[in-house]
Amino acid sequence: MPPKASKRTQADTPTNEGNKKPRLDLQEQIKRASALAAQLRDGVKAGPDSKNSAANQIATEELMRIFESMQETTVHTSKSVQDLIAAQVVTEVKSTLEFLEKSIKDNSKNNGTKYFYTGLELLLKPGDPKYSASVIRAAQEKMKEVTSENYVVEIKKIVKEVIHTNDVEKKKKKKKKKKKKKKKKKKKNNNGKGSTSTLMLWSAGA
Repeated sequence: MPPKASKRTQADTPTNEGNKKPRLDLQEQIKRASALAAQLRDGVKAGPDSKNSAANQIATEELMRIFESMQETTVHTSKSVQDLIAAQVVTEVKSTLEFLEKSIKDNSKNNGTKYFYTGLELLLKPGDPKYSASVIRAAQEKMKEVTSENYVVEIKKIVKEVIHTNDVEKKKKKKKKKKKKKKKKKKKNNNGKGSTSTLMLWSAGA
């Protein structure tokens, strides 16, 4: 009668010929690792024995292979998630800037808000690819610090924060330049004035 196959060689834990790592899904790997860890603990309690030592050595080797495989799976999963987040950031920045550009153009047709929105367009340049790229980089960097798994909401919030921050910073720089030109005659229009009100645009439907 042929000897019974060990758990290590049964079909439920097949191995790749190249690297001999178990081809189990993550949950199965966790269960198998727990069983092996229990086996090793029992082996230690049983004391030194040549049979136990051989079994423990086999269990240890398999446990190491499972941990290596789990680590690789986790790394690949993490990278896939990061790639999806990066792609979603690009999409969100594109749609948000398109909305900004359309809102600016629509509102600049109204004489009452023409100068404000013309100034905002000059300041933010939503149609400028370089500006878009800078927003994408900043948003992707901020997303690395996010702990919430509600990525869609976080991405929307961060993209708006980045654009608003750029708006504020550019306004400050513009003010500094104006201070240096105090001796020059002030312009009649107020291009850029109140540009931090990008928040007005968000409330309009962004």
